Amino acid sequence: WRIFCHRQHLPTTRSELMTVKLLIETVTVGAGGAASIEWTAINQDGQDLVIVLSSRNGEAVTMLASTIQINGVTSANYYTWIRLLGTGSAVNNATASDSGVQYQGQANDTTANTFDSQEFRISNYSATGVKSFSIDGAVENNATAAGTTLFAGSSSGTSGSTTAAVTSVKLAGSGGSFVEHTTASLYKIKYD
Repeated sequence: WRIFCHRQHLPTTRSELMTVKLLIETVTVGAGGAASIEWTAINQDGQDLVIVLSSRNGEAVTMLASTIQINGVTSANYYTWIRLLGTGSAVNNATASDSGVQYQGQANDTTANTFDSQEFRISNYSATGVKSFSIDGAVENNATAAGTTLFAGSSSGTSGSTTAAVTSVKLAGSGGSFVEHTTASLYKIKYD
C-alpha cells in the first residue's frame, strides 16, 4: 500500500481569512434631532468595529469637529489623533490629544439637505490594549468649503489611555445636534 501525505495550507494572516461583516444596529435620527448617537453592550465576538455614518449637524458652521468616544471615556487628553484635511482650496494637517478622536462632520452652513459620508474602523475592539481608529470621510458642499478627511487615532493620549475591550461607542458633535435623517450603522467584522 502506498500512503499519500497531503499538506494543507492554513491561513496565517487576515488577508487570507474570509471576512464577515455583520450589522449590529442602525440608528436613524428622528424629528427634533439627537445630541449624540451611542451603542452600548456591544458583544465581544468580533475583531473590528465599523461605523458607516451619513450625518448633518444643526450647528451654524460648514464643518464641525465631532468626536468618537469609547466606553464612556471623555477625559481630556485620553485620545490622540492626526488629521489630513483637503478642502476646495487647501490641504492641511493637525494633531492633538483630546477628549475623543475627532472627525470633520457636515454642518448647517453647507448646501441644504446634504449629508456627509463617513466610515470609522476600530481595530481589535474585543481585545485588551490601546485601540486604533481610522476614519475616512467627506463633507458635501457646492462651494469651496467642502472637505475630504483622513484621520488616524488611538485611545492613548498624553494624560492616560483606555485599554479595556470596547463595549460602547458614542458619536457627538461639539456644537448642535444631529439632524433628522442622520443615519449610523454599526458593524462587527469577523475573520473566519
